[in-house]
Amino acid sequence: MRITTKNFKIKSKNCKNKSIMPNLCNNFLVVHGQDSELDAVSEIFKAHKERRDTGLETEPPRWEIDSIERDDIILMVSGPSAWVPPHDMLKEISSKHSVSIRLEYDEIGVCFAGHTYYENGKDFNFCLQFYEYFFFNNLDEFQVQLEILVMTMKKDCTFEDVKQIMLRDWENTPDHASLLDMEEMFNTAKERLSN
Repeated sequence: MRITTKNFKIKSKNCKNKSIMPNLCNNFLVVHGQDSELDAVSEIFKAHKERRDTGLETEPPRWEIDSIERDDIILMVSGPSAWVPPHDMLKEISSKHSVSIRLEYDEIGVCFAGHTYYENGKDFNFCLQFYEYFFFNNLDEFQVQLEILVMTMKKDCTFEDVKQIMLRDWENTPDHASLLDMEEMFNTAKERLSN
């Protein structure tokens, strides 16, 4: 599944407070490449961040870059975007520079998460329902998100209540062993939150 702005109706011109970004999509990307290419890509992100921070663009920010970090072999960039990941920008960067980019993203409001690889102007995207993605790709983050869900529900919520919300729209139905693992994680979350 490819998440794009075409999936959503965004009416940014009606937004009175242009600093508020609707439905934040969290983005964390790592760029690999030669030193000179990383320098060039880093400058692109810095220029993008500066334009957004100084308000030189008339539209609300599509991508607010919070952090740009660089070491000898990688460049790391993070920050929220509105509704969807900044696929077009990253695809264009990978077509103009000899770098490979790995983006991890999640958007709990619309309930999706995934990762995308960009290289030579092509992208390879893997996206699932929010809880499904973390269950199969990052159990630690799944536990965190499960605890957040339990905190927002009634005190006497059961695993069945939580399961109904978490498993909605999964592409891969979890097997019995996975459901037992989820129930154990739910019990751990309930116990931790009751202390």
